[in-house]
Amino acid sequence: MFIILTLIIIVAAFNIISVLTILIKNKSKEIAILRSIGFVKSSILRIFIISGAVIGFFGIFFGVFLGVIISYNLENIRVFLSQYFNIKIFPSEVYFLNELPSYVNYNSIFLIALFALLIVLVASFFPAISASRLDPVKNLKND
Repeated sequence: MFIILTLIIIVAAFNIISVLTILIKNKSKEIAILRSIGFVKSSILRIFIISGAVIGFFGIFFGVFLGVIISYNLENIRVFLSQYFNIKIFPSEVYFLNELPSYVNYNSIFLIALFALLIVLVASFFPAISASRLDPVKNLKND
């Protein structure tokens, strides 16, 4: 399960990389202005790492929150869907289950969330480096 969740988190990290890359492309003139008024490369780097971390933190928070809520209510959701669509979801004759089991391990949740945050920080580091390396003269030349 850890491997499956890690792969899902890595795909989400690619989304964060693409969002930050597009943000950097769209805001290259603003980044150049910040650099020209005295911001150092490390400040620009820090801005985009924090941006990526905030995006990732909210994604991790809502993912953990919804995952725990769904896990605690899994049997109720199964019963509701079975009654609403008038079908048997996981029939007991086939799966030998009277109810859908669900166990929440908070240690695993904590480790996965921590690992996800680490992946998000690493993923936001690469676009932040490209933002800090933007040449202010080249980006402001067209204005």
